[in-house]
Amino acid sequence: MSGLLELREKLKEFYGKNEMYITPVLKFVLAMVLLFAINAKMGYMSALGNPIVILVLALVCAFLPTNTTVIVCCIYIIANAYALSLEVAVVGVILVFLMFLLYFRFSPKDACVVLLVPLAFVLKIPYAAPVLIGLMATPLSMVSMCFGVIMYYYVSYVGGNAGILSAASSDMISKISMIFASMLSDKMMMLILISFMATIVVTYLIKRLNIDYVWNTAAIVGTLTNLLILLVGEFMLNAANAIAGMLISMLVSAVIVYVAQFFKFSVDYTRTEYVQFEDDEYYYYVKAVPKMTVSASSKKVQRINPQKR
Repeated sequence: MSGLLELREKLKEFYGKNEMYITPVLKFVLAMVLLFAINAKMGYMSALGNPIVILVLALVCAFLPTNTTVIVCCIYIIANAYALSLEVAVVGVILVFLMFLLYFRFSPKDACVVLLVPLAFVLKIPYAAPVLIGLMATPLSMVSMCFGVIMYYYVSYVGGNAGILSAASSDMISKISMIFASMLSDKMMMLILISFMATIVVTYLIKRLNIDYVWNTAAIVGTLTNLLILLVGEFMLNAANAIAGMLISMLVSAVIVYVAQFFKFSVDYTRTEYVQFEDDEYYYYVKAVPKMTVSASSKKVQRINPQKR
């Protein structure tokens, strides 16, 4: 345990000293991975699929606010959708417009959530997302989470049905309605949205309780809530063949959640203190739990020279 705490302190110290360099690099890598993932799913515009173009866009995102990356990814998706079909692009524009209205109204500072949720799906660890959001954010972040999930499924739907969607159609309205109907009838996407929203709420409510080991408890209960809803939902959808993969992904996600909460919320309950004080209007009863800290070990080398005679 002390070794992990020492590692955490070293990482915090390293990040604090090099934040101005590390943050742009992380933003660059995030934008680059997302753009390459989008291009792999729906790279219908050859000009945008050029790796140099993707690297330039990622470089621009590295030095601008994180919401810029969200906008760039949305424009990139719509441009590729337009190369496939005008109707597909119209659906993408409508989805982005509606989601941005809700996003900028309720959670404009959750750009990382919007970006990391689709990335978690790409990396096959999506079940870590709702638990981490419940631990580190508020239920309003569900809007950003839904934005990320819907855009991921939109990209997957377009990439998986390119042949049908690219077919010429004389009735534009009917084709747009068909695309919306197909997406809304995706029961797995609806199950994911319901499960993730419930997990965020449950994790957040438990995190607010005044109990020892509250973050560990919230993470465990949130993961079990997510698992239970998904298991019941997949049995109802007759998707039992996908349960094995889901359980493996859930296990990996649980490990990621544990590591994240250790680095973020590691406290020492054995040294809990209770403080009582008052002012002119209130009495205050405060429970103070110190964070686990350990000073990094420093090695001192002492040279011993033989005494000259």
